[in-house]
Amino acid sequence: MRRISAVLAALALILLTASPAAAAKPEKIPDVIGDPVVYPAGEICGFDLEYRVDIDDGKSIVFPATSDGQQRVIVSGHIVATITNLENHRSGTWNISGPGTFRYGRP
Repeated sequence: MRRISAVLAALALILLTASPAAAAKPEKIPDVIGDPVVYPAGEICGFDLEYRVDIDDGKSIVFPATSDGQQRVIVSGHIVATITNLENHRSGTWNISGPGTFRYGRP
């Protein structure tokens, strides 16, 4: 009987700590075209780089952060972006449509 009580107590503790995490649901967010982002030389490559979103009919699903601080985001939809080398002004435009999964925070 003592063993059964210990097992039931352990299960109750697990259920009590798991329920707040289980209650949090992912949030669906429509993407919004923001201002172009400039990355200084050395941050991504050897020259200043501009990243601009031209078309964004995408949506994001943002999941709650896990206990270790990691957050997952799934992006889908039609997205087109242009990347420009700010030294020689050469650029390229790419279809970067999803789905794609990104993880932020601690690995």
